[in-house]
Amino acid sequence: LRAFLNQVPVKSLVKGEQLIGQVWETQQMQFWDDFNDHTDPIRLQAVKDAGLKSGYVWPLVYNDEVIGVLGLGGGGDEIARRWITALF
Repeated sequence: LRAFLNQVPVKSLVKGEQLIGQVWETQQMQFWDDFNDHTDPIRLQAVKDAGLKSGYVWPLVYNDEVIGVLGLGGGGDEIARRWITALF
């Protein structure tokens, strides 16, 4: 996880591109069950090196405008996945 956190932060994104940009554009939560099935996460190698296998991203909306996104990554634990999915 340290390798992921120590990477240079992404300073800009394009609406509709990458997982975060898709959430920004659609204003809908996205869940990727397995990052290995996707080639477009900006920091894919760091995600894999950190042992993250799946991820959720939610739009943070205020006055019908996305003001940010919140992402959570996991190691592929099925119980945690079901729990988070049931919450949202």
